[in-house]
Amino acid sequence: MAQNLALAYQTIDVSTANRVKLVLMLYEGAIRFLKEAKQRIGTKDIAGRGVYLAKALRIVGELHGTLNLKDGGKIAEELNRLYFFLTNNITKANITGNARLIDESVKVMETLREGWAQLVKAPEAKQVVRSEPGFPRQQVAIRL
Repeated sequence: MAQNLALAYQTIDVSTANRVKLVLMLYEGAIRFLKEAKQRIGTKDIAGRGVYLAKALRIVGELHGTLNLKDGGKIAEELNRLYFFLTNNITKANITGNARLIDESVKVMETLREGWAQLVKAPEAKQVVRSEPGFPRQQVAIRL
């Protein structure tokens, strides 16, 4: 019952979040899944490791898929490069069970999350990040 309520609140939170906060939530989810996968490596739970790394990969894929490389300039290019790095790193971690690769991915995700957290605090954030009606809010809520 409590788990269902938590999921309902999470879904409501995601569906009402602005774009910057939604990106923050995605980073937080990916970090949480990566840390859980690392714990599964420690307990030799290969299947569990795969489940959590797959969830992190889906989030990275969502973030990557929303980049506007045409109009996003150098920031979009750098994010594209970082998301490609994360995809490769997480995939290698899943294949090899190398916790160091997960640690590297967590560090990158935490750095990115901090950058987006600064946008939330900035009063001009509303002008910098425009809302895009096609952003898959409900799809993201289901995938988390």
